[in-house]
Amino acid sequence: MTLGETMAARGAGSSRRLLGSGLRLVIAVALVALVLRSAGTASLAERFTTGTAVAAVGGALLLMLSQGLAALRWRLLIGPGAPGWGALFHLYLVGGFFSLFLPTAVGGDAFRATMVARVTPRAETAVVSVLLDRGFGVAALLAYGLAGLILKPGVAAPLLRGVRSVLAPDRLLPILAAGALLLGVFVLLARRSARLRAIPAAALDAVREALRRGPRALAAFGVSLLVQGLMVLLWVVVARGVGLTLPAELFLVGVPLVTLATMLPLSLAGLGVREWAWVAFLAPFGVAAPDAVALSLTYFACPLLSGLTGGALFALRGAGPGLSEPERPAGDTPGAAAPRS
Repeated sequence: MTLGETMAARGAGSSRRLLGSGLRLVIAVALVALVLRSAGTASLAERFTTGTAVAAVGGALLLMLSQGLAALRWRLLIGPGAPGWGALFHLYLVGGFFSLFLPTAVGGDAFRATMVARVTPRAETAVVSVLLDRGFGVAALLAYGLAGLILKPGVAAPLLRGVRSVLAPDRLLPILAAGALLLGVFVLLARRSARLRAIPAAALDAVREALRRGPRALAAFGVSLLVQGLMVLLWVVVARGVGLTLPAELFLVGVPLVTLATMLPLSLAGLGVREWAWVAFLAPFGVAAPDAVALSLTYFACPLLSGLTGGALFALRGAGPGLSEPERPAGDTPGAAAPRS
């Protein structure tokens, strides 16, 4: 491939990323506008008080604590030769900034994998470690959801009633049509994107790699339980800040469901999707839409504060000690001429 063709391919890739991010931004704005209209901005504003601000700051601190533990999990998954915990924690914070404020070019996970790939013997190790890091987090979330259903079995009945109402015959056809449309869009994108086509194989490789790691994988899952436990506690703290005194067990079920919903690549940072998910989940338990929306928006302040902290760290220290520059082979010098291709 000539230099011109390479530059053209990169430009096309950047254009697609910008278009995709722009579409997700439009969807996020539309969803947020709809949920605000449904909840009523006047009644929603009454939910935000000094206690709400204090809860948001406390939640941000809990989020950063969970990221510190997640950095420990990540180090276990990278294995021998992994960067120090401090460097990985730094990458977690900075990755949060990239995910929230610069989604058009580099997501947080891609940033973390790229930085660690520079200082590990095999780039694949960094990529697989990030996939495993995400996978262990999801597995711990599911474990908490199951625990919540066991500890508070009464949660299941209202949820099933809500699902049955959503899947009523008069609503089922539009849902199936929307699902078919989303599937078609994904298939179309997968045919044009090597990255999407590689996802199933990469996920399978990540599972195999986890099975090979034995004790380290078990330790990583134990840390994941602590990480997600802090996230559940974060939501409980935020709920208290907006005046909701719901049972903590309810969040053991709600947090996994809502978090999984926001993982769908429909909007930027889950905006709109998260709010609608909480409204739908909490409605059967008598929680009004303004309360559910206030809960979700107050939570969103936590990753915003954490992301801004990561942005400040990136401005001051870049990618972090030992991660800003790739390792060079022995004998290579920064001024050495690159070979002609």
